[in-house]
Amino acid sequence: MTWSPATKTKVLTSCGRHCCICHKFAGLKIELHHIKLRSEGGDDDADNCIPLCLDCHADMSSYDKKHPKGTKYTESELKSHRDQWYEKFKNPSLTFYDDDCKNIDTELYKSLRQKLHSETIEFVRSHPFGTIFRSANVQPLYNYADNPTRPDEEFIDPELESLRAALKDRVFLFANTLATNTWADDRNDAFAAVPREWSYNNHQKYYDVVELLHDQATEVGNAFDNLVKSALRKLNVRILD
Repeated sequence: MTWSPATKTKVLTSCGRHCCICHKFAGLKIELHHIKLRSEGGDDDADNCIPLCLDCHADMSSYDKKHPKGTKYTESELKSHRDQWYEKFKNPSLTFYDDDCKNIDTELYKSLRQKLHSETIEFVRSHPFGTIFRSANVQPLYNYADNPTRPDEEFIDPELESLRAALKDRVFLFANTLATNTWADDRNDAFAAVPREWSYNNHQKYYDVVELLHDQATEVGNAFDNLVKSALRKLNVRILD
């Protein structure tokens, strides 16, 4: 399946990397599906494309015409799903978002901030990871990355949900890099560091890892800031921790 770079950019920007059927933020885990299959004469243009998460994309190929179970998506239905989501993402104010929805999102945001404090984010943003660090300072990130997001933990507001999912992705990547490239200190296992011997035995690996940690820590901090600013604007919630 071949899409031009221009088509990819157009459709991914239009959907905000959300699935056009379930509306879940998919990030990197998104597929561009031909509404009318190429084998049936479908074109590789934006009008014949619908962005889908991996689960919804799998549904497209799992339907067996010879042994039909369930109801297959029609081409017109897929286009309707896509166009409605594009419009909703472009104009969030069109979404029915009353005080009850706002209260739910406010509680979800407060719950998230209990898991990720500003102090934790500021530590990873400012710490030089070529030096030793206290493991407890990054444990909240491990905890957050290791716990899958339940459906009832997703924001109702599309922008907040998109920013939450982006933060989750950035934290997961950083925590994975940290977990696979740092070890407990021999003298005090309450501390950890990128192995100093790498700086002597494998100089390039040592500096590549340290630089990657700094870059990913910056991305975590930026994603956190984006969510905080959006929550302040949309929910009028300011949390000082």
